[in-house]
Amino acid sequence: SGGFQGIGFAIPINQAKGQLDTVKSQGRIIKPYLGVRFVPVTKELAARNSLPVNYGAFLAGDAGSPAVVEGSPAAAAGLRENDIVTEIDGQKLDESHPLSSVVGQKKVGDKIRIKYLRDGKEESTEVTLQEAPQVQ
Repeated sequence: SGGFQGIGFAIPINQAKGQLDTVKSQGRIIKPYLGVRFVPVTKELAARNSLPVNYGAFLAGDAGSPAVVEGSPAAAAGLRENDIVTEIDGQKLDESHPLSSVVGQKKVGDKIRIKYLRDGKEESTEVTLQEAPQVQ
């Protein structure tokens, strides 16, 4: 026994409290939604693909699933496939601060500032987070 000692699976407590509050007040979990599919940028991924940075979130789709969901806040803000999101509200996206957890700490209706790279140029945009679609 003890093979899994020291391994923890957790969500940030402030995220859990926020979700618990929405269950109490509205009867369901309400999560903020940006509407992107991404691959976390690591040093290895950056080197292998000659990316200009070794941190952030590389917006990438796969078969039948676009990088930027049509009609989503990300689409309204003009984000596109192959953009690299580097910061949200001044928080650099890295292994300790992945895009999903940074967005997860926000609330539906929050306006966030996103910095991203497109074709090697830094751009920024504002996005208003919506409620995540309910999974059936």
